[in-house]
Amino acid sequence: MIYVEAGEHPRDTIIREMKEEFGLDADLLFPNPCFMAAVETVGLTAGHIDVGLWFLARGDSSKLPSFDPAEFRSIKWCSLAEIATLPTDKNMGRFLKKLKGLEETVGLTPAVGHPPQPNLHRQP
Repeated sequence: MIYVEAGEHPRDTIIREMKEEFGLDADLLFPNPCFMAAVETVGLTAGHIDVGLWFLARGDSSKLPSFDPAEFRSIKWCSLAEIATLPTDKNMGRFLKKLKGLEETVGLTPAVGHPPQPNLHRQP
């Protein structure tokens, strides 16, 4: 999870974080988020709601981006079908349905099938 800094636009946050976390220049498909999810926090940060804004970006699935091993145990590319079976964000199923709707309404389809999506394993 990343957080928007005071005075920062969420789009600028994504661009900054993709560069910092993965060494990637963000190539966003849309200027605004395509999905939003609100999650009540639990554990040490319990008592408030986190609002997640999900952006879509183009990427090159022929190579893995760089990552900080202090933050992630591993990183790999996964198909959309595979990512639906993994223990990821609890809103991933809703997001995948939204993505399917975007494909149908705005013609959002990759040239050859679906590109794999990153599966990030954060360090505890």
